[in-house]
Amino acid sequence: MELCFYCSRSASNACNHCDGIWYCSEQHRAIHQNSSSSEDSRDDHHRCWPFKVGFNPRVGRELHASRNISAGEVVLVDKAALVVPDLRPVCLVCYGVLKKSGGLSTSYYRCSKCKFPLCNEQCETDPGLHGEYECELFAARGLAPKEEDLENEKHFLYNCVGILRFLLWRRKKLHDWLDMETHWKIRRVFMSDAVRHE
Repeated sequence: MELCFYCSRSASNACNHCDGIWYCSEQHRAIHQNSSSSEDSRDDHHRCWPFKVGFNPRVGRELHASRNISAGEVVLVDKAALVVPDLRPVCLVCYGVLKKSGGLSTSYYRCSKCKFPLCNEQCETDPGLHGEYECELFAARGLAPKEEDLENEKHFLYNCVGILRFLLWRRKKLHDWLDMETHWKIRRVFMSDAVRHE
């Protein structure tokens, strides 16, 4: 019986371009095939990502090379589950440095709902994390940094944005949250064994 390269479930579909790579669903086939490079620039060898997911009882899931990897070859492209600002005042959409509105203006462009500073109207209408997560909460509570506070290098409200996004992401995307794997229990046992053997 063949196993899916990604989830280790029973698989009946083989990759047409790779030896020994099987997948259980179209979703996992799409994960395997490298769609980041153009069709005509790829030979069969580089058409797919060069890894499969394995399991190690000491550390959990891990990546294994599924073929020889060329020097400089991209092995994996991953998308962050969540992006948050640090304490520095930045645009909450593009994370660009805040600039005062054009002309003689001495103020920053502000989101029309929550009054947090953003780059411009284009950032405000972006359907990204700011509108989906914290904007409504900050608007309802009237929380936004004061103009004079934005001149400082750090502002505590930007730290709150990260915490809020995490909590709201966990609530809205529970499936993604549950998909994340913690290795703490396994590593704790591994570390205990290592200390005993020293």
